[in-house]
Amino acid sequence: MSDIALHTDGPSSVTCISNSFIDHYMAEANGEYVKIYLYLLRCLGKDDIDFSISTIAQHLGHTDLDVKRALQYWEARHLLRLEYDWNQQLVGICLVDATPVPMTALQASNMQGASTVPPATIYNVAAAADNTQSFSTSAVLSSSPVRANSAALSSASVQASSAALSAAPAHPTSKNYTSDELSVFNNNKEVKDLLMLAQCYSGKQLTQNDMNTIVFWYDGLSMSPELIEYLINYCASNGHSKLNYMNKIALSWADQGITTLAQAELSMVQHSESYHAVVTHLGLGTRALNPAELSYLNTWTKEYGFSADLIGEACSRAMLRGTNAPMKYANRILEDWHNNNVSSIKDVEALDAEHANRVAAQKTVAATKVNRPTRAHNFDERTDTDWEALELALLQKK
Repeated sequence: MSDIALHTDGPSSVTCISNSFIDHYMAEANGEYVKIYLYLLRCLGKDDIDFSISTIAQHLGHTDLDVKRALQYWEARHLLRLEYDWNQQLVGICLVDATPVPMTALQASNMQGASTVPPATIYNVAAAADNTQSFSTSAVLSSSPVRANSAALSSASVQASSAALSAAPAHPTSKNYTSDELSVFNNNKEVKDLLMLAQCYSGKQLTQNDMNTIVFWYDGLSMSPELIEYLINYCASNGHSKLNYMNKIALSWADQGITTLAQAELSMVQHSESYHAVVTHLGLGTRALNPAELSYLNTWTKEYGFSADLIGEACSRAMLRGTNAPMKYANRILEDWHNNNVSSIKDVEALDAEHANRVAAQKTVAATKVNRPTRAHNFDERTDTDWEALELALLQKK
């Protein structure tokens, strides 16, 4: 499994915020992007922590897509550098010096075009970023693999992607409903059932803001009751019962044009750790899983209940086998593990040891059979025969 190395050009004993960042970058940035950048700074001072896109998202109550957008945004502004391996996987994040240098008029024009709110003073941070060096005490943090779009490897495409992400969202602006309006919606059976479902999962009485959020999904985003129910069930079953987290996913779906239950299910699968484990360990690059492969993945996760680690291990073994159909071979491995009640990597290691002992015992039995005497040769040979005496006795008889 790949590691993401998070490192900086400055000391990591304390969390320091550059005055240049506060003066020239913070005001124009989305507040969620600022939170993610500050959390990256904080992580530099931590040792032996699990660090990944998913852990950042979970800690801050965001989605993985929110975190990826923030990283692309800050890379376009040269406050960090995303480092990729030969397989286009994100393996490092380098936080660079935020000291600005004045821009040329053309660069200022390009930067303004990529930002929703033009900064009061435009700076060129590329020159400062060119002088960055990896800090000697960089933290290497365990991470689940993160896929990167190959187009994002070039500076121009990264800036274009960031400009698109910084643009105004495609979904309607959140609306604050009055008490009377919420009361009207509460008389709608579909909305009432959704409010009751959300309250059951949250374990508390819904506030007016909570009801406002759910009504906005139904009315403002035009999400179907089935889609909203799936959103609530999925998030709550994965330990995210806060409506703020659910709302981010709902807005993300609206941006992506997801309107049906099937589209939502596919999107959640494609953003899952198990999906990334398959793509990474089978070396599929940017290719999406086809319907047959998704069916296998659905069996492994829902029917067998396997974690991403176990699925990734099976896919790795299938690749080492060199078969032309690694997905089918991985399915045979996971099916065998399921039949043997495997639930962790330790169970796999125990099963491997048991198999090795069984093979060794079979070899011992086979070797014993090779050295066993046959029925025609099941007596001890005589080694004391006096052939000269026998010959003399034979001559005397004649």
